[in-house]
Amino acid sequence: MTTYASATSNPNLLKTIYGKESLTRVTRELSVFASDIEWEYDDGGDDLRPTVVDISPGGGVSPTFSVAQSTANTTTQRKFVYPLKNLYGVKFLDGEMIDRTIGDDMAYGKIVDHEMRALVQTWNEALSASLWSRAGGSVCQFTSASVTITNAYFTPAITSDSQLFEIGRQYEFATDDGTATSPAGVLDGGATLTCTGVDSAGKVTFGAAINTIAGMTNACYIFPAGSYGKSGTGVPGFIPITAPSSSESFLGVDRSEHWRLGGLRYAPGVGLKTDILRDALAYAGVRGCKPTRIYMNDVDCADVAGELGSYTTIPVGTQDVTIGHKGIAFMAGGKSVALVAESWVPKGYCWALTPETWKLTWTKRGEVPRLIDDDGVKKFLRAPTADAFEARLVGRGRMLRCLAPGKNMVVSFA
Repeated sequence: MTTYASATSNPNLLKTIYGKESLTRVTRELSVFASDIEWEYDDGGDDLRPTVVDISPGGGVSPTFSVAQSTANTTTQRKFVYPLKNLYGVKFLDGEMIDRTIGDDMAYGKIVDHEMRALVQTWNEALSASLWSRAGGSVCQFTSASVTITNAYFTPAITSDSQLFEIGRQYEFATDDGTATSPAGVLDGGATLTCTGVDSAGKVTFGAAINTIAGMTNACYIFPAGSYGKSGTGVPGFIPITAPSSSESFLGVDRSEHWRLGGLRYAPGVGLKTDILRDALAYAGVRGCKPTRIYMNDVDCADVAGELGSYTTIPVGTQDVTIGHKGIAFMAGGKSVALVAESWVPKGYCWALTPETWKLTWTKRGEVPRLIDDDGVKKFLRAPTADAFEARLVGRGRMLRCLAPGKNMVVSFA
């Protein structure tokens, strides 16, 4: 029978530890993008919450009334459907540790404080990284040039993607990105490989040959274990580097029909990054796309700073201005945009975004992450297979949503 820890019974444990500090503040401190966009807490009810995008107004317009009347039509729209997603975090508090601190409330309190802060930090780091994952939460995709499946190692086509792998973490593989209405592409029943090494050159090593996974090809997608078909999508999934094709279905939509469904792409070839950015913003402007933030890898941001020589920094992070993020003021097309460094952005690319078109959507329970306590016991659960107590966190909602993909663009520096 399940029993509960009696040492901790505060109904607002996380608030007790963090005081008035918002738990989501940690994510906003880690990610400029997370600090820029709105977090809404009104999700719930029906299982699928759509985002509707207009791709044609459908109005009839002509100097001739009869032609305007005859060509009038309904607005053409496409609907992205977002299933409910979860992000869990679990931490064990050792039973012996609790025994050793009996009679010393300060010692116990400090240990619980440390362990819970570590769990919340880890949860928020995972959320921050997921905001820059590929479609369906995939870490990256194999290419014929990046992998020989008989090896136990590979180097991602975008080398900086290697920073998304962690030693000891397990990864599963699939033939698609998991965003179909009924995802069924996971390989070998969800069998996994464990990452055993990541070197400075970007080579990722697993504990066994890659083709140990049945059905493996050199075009498969890689996911953290348990993520396929269950994770949210990050910015590079909504605004992909490669233009969507008609053979792809993303959240129920064929995005090849119009660039307003998958955003803009600008890939001019070699040149100074500052020149590429100015041209890209002009290219976007004539298409009605007016981004105000450009997110890039720290290395690319350093290159831009070097090319500018001198520059002015401006505060960014409108959802929580007290955090103190700053960006580089960059003039293009008669207006200033902010260039910001975001560690998870793939090197060699940047995303010019309109933050107002993005939202992180959570259920109506409010604060995330929250301690799972739906039964009202308000105590840690005793782990059934160990001398330990188990703390469980969850964030539940539609995760990241893009309300207007056509207001955003990805730029290639290569």
